[in-house]
Amino acid sequence: MVQVFSGKSNSPAVRSDGRGGRSDSVILIIGVVLTAGVALSASVSSLLPGAVAAGLVVCGVVIVAMRDFWSFILLVLAVRPALDAFTSDVTTKSALDPSAAVGVAVLGLTALWLIGRRRSGKLVRISVPTAAISAMMAFILVSSITSMEFASITIAVKLLSVTLLLVALEQLFAEERGRINQAIAAVLISAVVPFLMAFKQAVSPGSYDPGYHPIGVTDRVQGSFVHPSVLAAFCLIILWIAFMSQYLSQWAGRRWLLVLACVTATPLLVLTYTRGAWIALVAGVIYLGVVLKPKLLAGLGLAVVLVLLLVPSVTTRFSDLQSTNDSVTNTPNSMAWRVQYWQHILPFGERSPLTGVGLGVMRQTPNYGFEPHSIYVQSFVEGGVFVSLTLLISMIAGAVAIRKVRKYSGSHDARILAVMAAGVGISFLVHGTTDNLLTQAPLLYPLVVPLSWVFVAARSPQDFDDYGVAAPDTDADEVGSAEEPGAIPMLS
Repeated sequence: MVQVFSGKSNSPAVRSDGRGGRSDSVILIIGVVLTAGVALSASVSSLLPGAVAAGLVVCGVVIVAMRDFWSFILLVLAVRPALDAFTSDVTTKSALDPSAAVGVAVLGLTALWLIGRRRSGKLVRISVPTAAISAMMAFILVSSITSMEFASITIAVKLLSVTLLLVALEQLFAEERGRINQAIAAVLISAVVPFLMAFKQAVSPGSYDPGYHPIGVTDRVQGSFVHPSVLAAFCLIILWIAFMSQYLSQWAGRRWLLVLACVTATPLLVLTYTRGAWIALVAGVIYLGVVLKPKLLAGLGLAVVLVLLLVPSVTTRFSDLQSTNDSVTNTPNSMAWRVQYWQHILPFGERSPLTGVGLGVMRQTPNYGFEPHSIYVQSFVEGGVFVSLTLLISMIAGAVAIRKVRKYSGSHDARILAVMAAGVGISFLVHGTTDNLLTQAPLLYPLVVPLSWVFVAARSPQDFDDYGVAAPDTDADEVGSAEEPGAIPMLS
């Protein structure tokens, strides 16, 4: 456990260009991916109980953490989204399933690593957005403890592991800026299992249990996740990371892989039939067109028209908004239901304005039985006013950091990463207006990757002329030039 307690991250294994020397990280990532695959296959086929599968996965990640903490982070990023295939409900997870076990491993090992780093004097001061997120996490813990509900405490622990991951990523990126390339690769690898499962569900209707989704559309794909909306949010994150990565200097030669990721994620996003995600995609593309490439706005309009003409089920999905909210029919107006539900549960937040009722508690409350279906309503009703306030501060601080890097960094790649971070942030916050995303750890793990890097860069964006991947020198008001591979214009 030398690496964990000493605060070291095995820096020699990761060069300044983000690629390992003899690539211990690659060997370790293959090892744990195989371990997770064995555990997943065993549990799905019922050859081994979930506890044994969880044990296999945890043993794999602990061994990696003892060898190299950075490789441990990469492996967690690569395997975490696939692990929700072991559960069918976010509030009834077994304490022994692999996703919960990995969450506990991340929480414990990352805490030990940060303690060791502090003792060795290498702990870097966290950024303002991360400090705000950490404060929000503290209020969530208080809310969960005061609720005295096991489900709420479980969710709080899960979110705490994500918060510690964010803090650790800031430390690691501050030490080696080029590590972002490996982190992006791990996130893209993490999409393989969820996408394969989703495609199997799409071509084999009725081959899985889609749950209760009475929206007039049968067999909504959900991949390895607990609900189609979670897969939709994951597809958005992968789309943004893959699309923007093709403009990074180190990824230009691998553009066909990034295009493949985009082409794969797009139809799955449609097949989730999640309106909030579709609207979030449009909002993100509008942002991209405004700050980066105005021609994308014309392409967006054409794409919307083509989808509406060629995919009738999309039009049908939006036409549901005109129907009557009737729980007896198979096509209720789910937006009207959401508004009614928010009106019913808001008094709970008013009764406990300081601490809320605890995350996940509304799902357990008799005569209610559903999550708030909005990260903003949930933050107030289940978390309290302090959680809502720190969530707002986190959003503002994150937006300021992203804009600072995009406007003032002298690095082509740094500004591209700032747009990437803005894209995943916009998609999450817009989609989260009408869906339960705040407590979905498999979404939060990849989400914090570009955000944490930009938060580090925002401390001194002028110094990021070269963040470790040989980025070319460019004018501060323009990203790239006609001579650069994958160059695109950047507007102020």
